[in-house]
Amino acid sequence: MWITEFGWESDNPAPGYAEYGSVTEQEQADRTVEALKIFRSSGKVAAAYSFLYSANDDWNFNWLRPDGREKPVAKEVHDYLATS
Repeated sequence: MWITEFGWESDNPAPGYAEYGSVTEQEQADRTVEALKIFRSSGKVAAAYSFLYSANDDWNFNWLRPDGREKPVAKEVHDYLATS
């Protein structure tokens, strides 16, 4: 199975999406790593792709802030994949 789009919008929902809410940047990181752990442990997921609208866009599913600095999710996913 391929998970073709998953993720959480952090801090400020995009215009028109406020009704769906958002999580903190740290919650985005924690949830993304936890999802990857679940996918891996299932033994049924061959690939998983986190939702990213576009690099440096202000839609906050991204792993980068609009100014290009990484959010916690980028480092935490990197660290998880490097050690698993």
